[in-house]
Amino acid sequence: MVVINSSDYLIVIPIPQEINMKKLITIIILLSYVNSFAVECKQEVTYLLEGQTSPCNGFLFSPAMELKVRLLNDENLFLIDQAKIKDQKVQIYIDQLKLSDDIYQKEQQKSTLWRTAAEDATEKLVKTDSNRGWRDFTFIVVGIGLTCLGAWSLGQIK
Repeated sequence: MVVINSSDYLIVIPIPQEINMKKLITIIILLSYVNSFAVECKQEVTYLLEGQTSPCNGFLFSPAMELKVRLLNDENLFLIDQAKIKDQKVQIYIDQLKLSDDIYQKEQQKSTLWRTAAEDATEKLVKTDSNRGWRDFTFIVVGIGLTCLGAWSLGQIK
């Protein structure tokens, strides 16, 4: 049998013989914390005078320590806000980087398209220029031949 005595209550627990020591210690520890979680304080902040009893369980700070805790809490809230702002900035930078990557990819695709079109146009021009030499030679020979034929025809008129 285990007896737990507190200022507010008395708990008597019969323990069977088959429970080992670890289970017994666990039960005692759990039951000892019941008092601290069972009572909820109705006032969030209570001013206490020296020698006065507290209506709730909790911590008692000196005015200087209370100010220090409040300042630390305010600083903590400020740092949390700053971290959120930095997270938002990082997300904006990530979004801008993704957008820049998309723009880069599109510009690269445009560049590839223009390069391919320029290569095709150059290839067609080279083909045309290579055929033009034989074509020009043929036209010159035909022109000379026609001129000679015309001169011969005029010479036959006399």
